[in-house]
This record gives sequence, structure tokens and C-alpha cells, in this order.
Amino acid sequence: LLNVVKEVYRLARPGARVLIDCLHPRSDRFVLNPLAQHRLSPQFFRLLSKTENLNSIASQATETALALQLGVDFEVVKGTALLKPELKTRVDQQLESIESLVERAAFENNIVEAYEIELRVVKR
Repeated sequence: LLNVVKEVYRLARPGARVLIDCLHPRSDRFVLNPLAQHRLSPQFFRLLSKTENLNSIASQATETALALQLGVDFEVVKGTALLKPELKTRVDQQLESIESLVERAAFENNIVEAYEIELRVVKR
């Protein structure tokens, strides 16, 4: 995975958009898919931002400075959680908020099926 990240960065021009769709690690689609090996999320991709890395170092946070270690720099433009259809219906009917469901997804299975993540390549 890290080699793929480095190669995408090497090939991309400054400002390029990188779109990533990945299964949520607490979904049955992830668990039952033998090819799904990496637990990816918008939070993971924030580790690939030099700005985020430097802010973490300055605040003495414990996050890994992955962007600095790999020599890459991506900005997370957008990270969208794709809810299970029946839960999306509940949000559309205003029976539940998307924020509460995304919060529950950290501890409960089969709430979020996948993420759509948009990154921007930063090269100076």
C-alpha cells in the first residue's frame, strides 16, 4: 500500500485529484472480501499530509508522520461515508442524523459500507 501511495504521488502533477473508494472495515462487505486487507479511512489519508504531520509534531501528538517518512504530500479534500441503504433512508426521512450514524460506525458494524475520499496532490 505504501509503495502505491509513493508511486501515485510520483506520477501525479501538482494539484491533481486522486479519488479513492474503499470499504469500511466494520462492514460485512469488507470482512467477507478476501482482497480487502487494509483498513483505510479519511483519517488514514490525513497522515499523508505534510501540514498535518508538522501540526502533530508541533502539538506533540502521537500520530505517525507518514507523509514526512514517505516523501509525499496529499491534502484530504473530502471524505464521504456511504451509509447502508436502509440507514440512508432514515437520514433522508430525518429520523437520524448522519453525524450520529458516523459516530456509531466507530463502534458498531454495518452502518457505513464504504468511503469515498478525494485527495489533492501537493507539490511545491
